[in-house]
Amino acid sequence: MTANERKLFESGISEGFAPILTKEKHAEFMAKMRSMPDCDFEQLIAEIAHYDEEQQMTYRDYLEASMQLQKMSGVNNTNSAISGNKVRYMTKQECDDLWKDICKSRPSDSIFLKGEDDIKLCSAWRKSVKEEYGGIPSDLFFADGIPLMDCEITVDERDIPPESGGGNIVSYRVVIFPDYKERIMQAPDEPVTVGSIVVTAKDRHILVPIIVLKGFDYMLSSCIGYHNLPEQYVDKYLTVSELSQMKNALLSTWYGIQISLLHPKVKEVFSHHSRVRTYDSASKGKKRKRTTRYIRTHVIKGDEVEEAICGGSGRQINRHTLVWYVIGHWRHYSNGTKVFVKGYWKGTLRNLKQNIDEGRNRIIVLPEGGTI
Repeated sequence: MTANERKLFESGISEGFAPILTKEKHAEFMAKMRSMPDCDFEQLIAEIAHYDEEQQMTYRDYLEASMQLQKMSGVNNTNSAISGNKVRYMTKQECDDLWKDICKSRPSDSIFLKGEDDIKLCSAWRKSVKEEYGGIPSDLFFADGIPLMDCEITVDERDIPPESGGGNIVSYRVVIFPDYKERIMQAPDEPVTVGSIVVTAKDRHILVPIIVLKGFDYMLSSCIGYHNLPEQYVDKYLTVSELSQMKNALLSTWYGIQISLLHPKVKEVFSHHSRVRTYDSASKGKKRKRTTRYIRTHVIKGDEVEEAICGGSGRQINRHTLVWYVIGHWRHYSNGTKVFVKGYWKGTLRNLKQNIDEGRNRIIVLPEGGTI
């Protein structure tokens, strides 16, 4: 093995272990690996190759195993070795292809929220998500439930102090491609781009592709692109952690809106809207033909969302989440028999999660040992 070949292998191993090790542990690991004699390093590479050949892990297997290892090692989005790495920028061809897909769609709704209302909107679904991962669920793409395929969102955070992350007005657009189901079906074992976040300043656009993988619970995003943005304006120092935080912050509101629209009571909050008239004109040099198009605008208040979820007439049961999971348990009867009740979803949006769980196996660890 030549010196250059060894460097390539070391780089690949470093990249593979970065998501599951803290920065300190990763530095220690790489220092030990670089100090290995060539014969020992070649043996390590051979064992890794043999393991990969035997396991035949899919990309989904790799992600799920990574999440388990992250949890065991106490690794999160801020302390992992990969968090400080620079993000990958999409090639010009990738950006152009993504922009063409975006241009095939037009926004149908514009939604306005205050910062505090945004927090209340998101709180209902966040309680049903694994806090240790902190990602945005991908379940909507596999349960046939995306009410708004293309919408503009504006969050006025000036009611939140700057020291708490507020003080700005954040505007962006989220586009989901009409053929997202077909894209997922065509590549069931690979990550698929199903839409994009678009952040616009004048005629310049930052693009963050929305990526999902069938059978994996969270949306993915590993790169960023741009359209009509001069090279000197590209943030070449953007880190993986910063991209993840930005993506999660923007999609958190979008997901909260989509989930709320699936709730029969919360949906009424979105039913009060005004229509804004816009015009589409033919290109220059041709006879101008004006096409009238309407965009529904909504001003959402967090108190109304909370009341729709938690309130109601008759028996008052305050539920601060839209869906929750009841773990498997033993039910004991008076005659001494006991029956194991499989885990199940409860809440207004239980059907959403039940559709996702079809075909999945959940392992139940029993107190007395063994699994079901």
